[in-house]
Formats: sequence, C-alpha cells, structure tokens
Amino acid sequence: MAIAHLQRGLGKCFDQIESWLERECDQLALWLPVMFGLGIGLWFATDSRLAWAAIIAAGIGLAVAAATCDLGRRSATALLWVGLCMTGGCGLVWIRSEKVATSRIERPMVVQFSSRVHSIEALHGRDGSRLLLAPVAGQGLPPRIRVSVDADKLVPDLVAGEDVAIRARLVPPPDPAIPGGYDFARAAWFKQIGGTGKALDPLRRLGPSIRASAGLRERITMHVHDRLAGSAGGIAAAFATGDRGGISQEDEDAMRASGLTHLLSISGLHPTFPK
Repeated sequence: MAIAHLQRGLGKCFDQIESWLERECDQLALWLPVMFGLGIGLWFATDSRLAWAAIIAAGIGLAVAAATCDLGRRSATALLWVGLCMTGGCGLVWIRSEKVATSRIERPMVVQFSSRVHSIEALHGRDGSRLLLAPVAGQGLPPRIRVSVDADKLVPDLVAGEDVAIRARLVPPPDPAIPGGYDFARAAWFKQIGGTGKALDPLRRLGPSIRASAGLRERITMHVHDRLAGSAGGIAAAFATGDRGGISQEDEDAMRASGLTHLLSISGLHPTFPK
C-alpha cells in the first residue's frame, strides 16, 4: 500500500515536471551554460582527483539513467543534458588545470637569476612596479614569477620584452588571508605563476633599451601618467588600459568600499562613454 502510494506520488511529481518543461521548452537552452558552470564550480569546491572523478562519474551516470529510464520525453532530455554539461564543465577545467600545471616555489629562497620581462605594472601609488618575469630556462625556476620592485631599484625606461638580471627573495604564491578570501595561489596556478617575491638589489639590464618598441598598452599608460600625476593618473590609466598599479591603496580601498571597483575590471570598455 505504501509503495503504491509512493509510486503515485512520484508519478504526479514527474507529470508536473514534464508539464513545466513543456511550457518552458523555449528557455531550456539557457540552462545549459548554468549546468556547465555547475560542473566547473564543483571542481573548484573539491580538491582531489577522486572527488573530480566522482563528479564526472555522477554526471555520466545521470545521463545514462536519463537515456535508459522512462521518465518522460522532456524530463529525460533535460536530465541527459544536465549530466552531460556537468560532466563537460568538470572535465574541461580538470584538463585545463593539468595543461597549465607547472613547477612552483616550495619554500622561501633568495636567488639571483636572468629573466625576460613579460609585463610591467607600475605601482605609482606605492612607489614601485610589479614585474611578471619569465626566467631563462635551466635555472631551476618556474616559467613565470611575479616580483615587486621598488622605484629606486628599477632600471630607467624598462619595458616588456627586455632581459634583466635580478636578485630577489621568492616565496610560494600565497593562500587566502582569510577563509573565503581571494585565492591568489589558485589564480597563479592557472596563469602559470610559480612564485612571487621582492627585488633585493637594483635590476641590471642585459642588453640595450627597447623602450621605443613598447606595446601600445604600455605607451598609453606611460602617456597618461606623464599628463596626470598621482592616483588620479592611476585611475585614468586603469580606465584606459586596465593597468591598476598607479592607484593608491587609499583610493583602491575607497572604491572597493563604495562598490565601484568593477568599473576598473573591463580594460578600455567602460560605461563612461557619452550616451
């Protein structure tokens, strides 16, 4: 008796789901990226290969069950795509993680090395610059390292693409400072940044300056800072090119507190254009 009652209840539930899916059939495709994102989110929420394999197995199992069980035409199709998209999202981010996997600094160390400057973020509000470096192969270092350099240790007119010699203290990419905070170590993993640090001695240029061949983004940033001093120039440069290094810590904290930080996140394409 209880089993029959349960079967009737489940039957009514599936009938209601089928009716809803029938009414919303034109909108169901919009849920595909949501389910894809669910698979990606589940990957980030777990931290072991066993858990990732279980997520993929669950998605495949759901898709197989939907394809073989008599749940109603639209219900089965919806569950099939939920399983496939969830599996695809988790599998794709797993593949991407393995693809970008690289060596990283495991403990603090002081090292002198030669490197090519990949990018420069001027910290005008903090009197220095942040360099993304690509160390020369064969030095036992990760392929990319982010180093902060005080203004008095920079070589004049340094631009991306130049080779420099540097002595720096390097540490592993930091974990979140507070639970749920920004996880730089995770972001660094996907950017193949294997360490961060600070220059201890002045940089030494290895070869002639190539400032004249600086990229358009760097030239625009330098032009803005030449015309506007201080944090005002930093904010203007951030709107123009996305280089946020010139914004003072006080202004950055104020923008974050007022909910305006997102205005700096879309380089060169902001809602400040005349309407």
